[in-house]
Amino acid sequence: MKKVKIIVLIVLFLALLTTLISKNEKVSSSYNISEFKCIGCEACVDACPVQAISLVGGKAVIDQTKCIQCGICVNGNYSDYVGCPVKAINPPVQDASISENQ
Repeated sequence: MKKVKIIVLIVLFLALLTTLISKNEKVSSSYNISEFKCIGCEACVDACPVQAISLVGGKAVIDQTKCIQCGICVNGNYSDYVGCPVKAINPPVQDASISENQ
């Protein structure tokens, strides 16, 4: 019976943790790359006009101090890069209250 309670608590904890992580991703104010989706193809690294994206441990990472929020990593450059092939790059999400006032 104790094992069942422990397992239930672990499952609830993991569910809560997953919810918190997904909420943090949704309110991002900058471009970010999902390390779980990224396949390390380097396409975004080559496409970034300011070299803000690099590979770390085989996954793409955006240096937020260099990023100019141009969106090329997500939308492509309308030439040879059409965006992340696995949709691992997430654009910034505007706060609903801000967009309602505009």
